[in-house]
Amino acid sequence: GFLPARSGNAVRVHSTESLDYGYSFRQARRAMRRADLQYQLKPYVETYFAGCFGREDDGHSFVTFIGDMDKAIDQVESNGTDNFGNTLVSLELALPAAVASSWLEAPLDGKAPAYMNLSRRLQQKLRQLIPFSYFQDATKYQNLTSAAVLLVYSSLPVTTAVRVSRGELVLNTDSDLYWDWMADDLRRKVVFSRETASALAVQLERVVSFLRATPGLSGTADFYDPRAISSLMQKCISDPGATLLKSLLFVEAQIIREATEAGVSLAGFLRKPEATPDQLLELLTRFGSRSTEAFHAQLASVYGGDALRPLGTMLFVEAAAALKPEVQTTDASATLELIVVRKDSAFPLASYLGGEIPPQTDIVLQQRLVSLV
Repeated sequence: GFLPARSGNAVRVHSTESLDYGYSFRQARRAMRRADLQYQLKPYVETYFAGCFGREDDGHSFVTFIGDMDKAIDQVESNGTDNFGNTLVSLELALPAAVASSWLEAPLDGKAPAYMNLSRRLQQKLRQLIPFSYFQDATKYQNLTSAAVLLVYSSLPVTTAVRVSRGELVLNTDSDLYWDWMADDLRRKVVFSRETASALAVQLERVVSFLRATPGLSGTADFYDPRAISSLMQKCISDPGATLLKSLLFVEAQIIREATEAGVSLAGFLRKPEATPDQLLELLTRFGSRSTEAFHAQLASVYGGDALRPLGTMLFVEAAAALKPEVQTTDASATLELIVVRKDSAFPLASYLGGEIPPQTDIVLQQRLVSLV
């Protein structure tokens, strides 16, 4: 990272655009099934490697790529159809300096318009990422309550603070970063709002069309009929659905607060003559680490908090774009590596998490995807 030199010191300034961001994710899994691997990797591929594959129907899709790897593995070591075996996954992400350095322009006022914009952008991104990851496995639509709550959540109006005037919701008052989701009456009004109903109706038409065309899931389609909007909303009001919705809203509010606090802390930090680079990096990483903790603590059991971790980089970019609108939210270089290890290998899979690589003689298959910006 680069820390601007203050007048009167002897530091030579080489660059004002050298604040870089990197993220590493590693996983070791025994007896990895093809369906599990595809479910986990597809959100990463579509987010960071969109240009590497074609459509599902042109023979060059990611699903075809996974299938071809499964066949190649069986030619070397017979794990059985749809079974990859002992699998190591690594994802490396890097953002250009312009993205990370935009955080240095964060306002000192926690209720500045930039933070209100940040709140709205993070809400939009979270309501894309969480359903995107969860519904990669289409059978999740059969978990009726969990799926219904997630669809309603992703249809809620994007808004900062709200108030009720003459019985009507007034959205985006900007008196605070987020609305009071813990108030039961207000949460009910937001769930049953016209804005939610309109967005949910559009989603349900798409879901019903998809389910009726998917073998084994057509019988589930009627549950999501757009005429049943009220019953789906009602699932968010009483338990267990109410608890699920509150968990989703908690994560959203928490991430927005953490991002804002990081920005305000950075703004205050840059005004201190005794500030050090180490303190700067600590403030920047706080948002990412606490976002990860929120995913894990609140969403892991139902909506795949662990699987969402590598997608948290996109939240960092969204926040940066709110602070500096010219930032491109697609700017991320990425490397995804997949290694399948022989069943009889003595290589301890857990050591891969610390950076070790199995010997070449123990590797059944190794594939790497690279996307550069």
